[in-house]
Amino acid sequence: MPYVDIIWHFSIDYMHAVCLNIFKHFLTYWLTPQYAKQSFSIYHKRKEIQKHYLSLKFPYFKTRPPRKLKDFDNWKATELR
Repeated sequence: MPYVDIIWHFSIDYMHAVCLNIFKHFLTYWLTPQYAKQSFSIYHKRKEIQKHYLSLKFPYFKTRPPRKLKDFDNWKATELR
């Protein structure tokens, strides 16, 4: 199909393009020890953040329970929304 240009004829998927790429990069910069000395890092507050995050009550339609922040590499796109 020579008249179909993949770049221009398909829309960007929010779930995979934004959630799995951009949000996961932000979490990497904020929560990994590799960037702990940077001004944007919140690595030193991760335990406090995790405590508050795990105590949240999510709506009934949220299918996945919250997981620990250290496992964010394995989070699915729905968990990053």
